[in-house]
Amino acid sequence: MEDLHLEFGAVFYIEDTRQIIVTKGKDKIVTRDVEPRIHEKLIPFQFEFIKPTDSTYAFVLVNGLERITFNEVHLGYNIRNGTDTFEINLEPYDAVLKGVWNTINWPRFYSKRQKVIVFHLLHSMVKIFCSKIPEKAEVNLTGNWEVIFDQDSADAYRAIGEFEQSGSNISGTFRTETGDYRYLTGQVMGHQVFLSTFDGAHVFYV
Repeated sequence: MEDLHLEFGAVFYIEDTRQIIVTKGKDKIVTRDVEPRIHEKLIPFQFEFIKPTDSTYAFVLVNGLERITFNEVHLGYNIRNGTDTFEINLEPYDAVLKGVWNTINWPRFYSKRQKVIVFHLLHSMVKIFCSKIPEKAEVNLTGNWEVIFDQDSADAYRAIGEFEQSGSNISGTFRTETGDYRYLTGQVMGHQVFLSTFDGAHVFYV
């Protein structure tokens, strides 16, 4: 058996497009944006691609110390355009990752609600939360912290942040009265912290 163990980073592209155009109707004025603005957020995740046997492959999501393995991996070849394709069934979730192994046609993630999210392979296990050179960490968040989410809203709630930081790399979770935010990993840049996780169904970004 030929050993295969590939490590990748990837990013989901989350876009929020809004338009403002002022239209005077019979009873009211409707306002939309004249020029479309696309606010793009990058949500990185990490995974491994391995070959456990001669005839099977496995896709492993990596969230810090957590490893989630999916064994239903289908590889193919598109004779029309000469590209190598893949499709990964994320059971027990009703979701699938599918696409091609190149940077022209970006892969897609399909959720159980038929929502489609574009993601891009990075060929690196480093989590990248911005397109610029990351700032040096100016704080160390190792330890336990009291956290308030949505502090200025009616939906505010408290949690405990538990983190371990080494340089600019950070991992941990937020614990609430009803559970936690799973295994989060990310970067500290300046005085800001960026954390994310992907378990096959849920994408968390803080």
